[in-house]
Amino acid sequence: MGKDYYKILGIQSGANEDEIKKAYRKMALKYHPDKNKDPSAEEKFKEIAEAYDVLSDPKKRAVYDQYGEEGLKTGGGSSGGSGNTFHYTFHGDPHATLASFLRGLKVSLEEIYHGSTKRMKITRRRLNADGRTMRTEDKILNIVIKRGWKEGTKITFPKEGDATPDNIPADIVFILKDKPHSHFKRDGTNVVYTANISLKE
Repeated sequence: MGKDYYKILGIQSGANEDEIKKAYRKMALKYHPDKNKDPSAEEKFKEIAEAYDVLSDPKKRAVYDQYGEEGLKTGGGSSGGSGNTFHYTFHGDPHATLASFLRGLKVSLEEIYHGSTKRMKITRRRLNADGRTMRTEDKILNIVIKRGWKEGTKITFPKEGDATPDNIPADIVFILKDKPHSHFKRDGTNVVYTANISLKE
């Protein structure tokens, strides 16, 4: 019988485009391997992405509705090369749905020693209330840097990235990078100062 893509997304077979998108976003968030630590979550997430890939494409959906999953793999049940055939192939990495946007954030030794807050302005695309059209908006992110944080520490702002009708907003992740200091250098939790001294000293 093959997979029931409607059941996988938790929708009826007569669901419209908006209902399919909403169901996909909800299920993808629930089962994304980065958010759900259940051992079966990754396989479930792949099924959800596969179901959406088929049901969001009118041609693939038409073949699936008539012939099922097997019809997608065999060309819609046609034989002898007659008629239109649609071959189903799942493209891309489903993990990209919530892929993080990574950016380095340079901090001074003084900022790490005392702790600090940086303000970062981002410009992003967001969905309007109709779920189809988009707008561009600016947002200020307040990045709190705690005392003693090591280089490489990640500061994550969940789902603050671009949003489109076909994707879930990405996380924005800032990775701390040390600014060079004129006199000192960090070595783990230590601060190192290199001095040139004579034998007499």
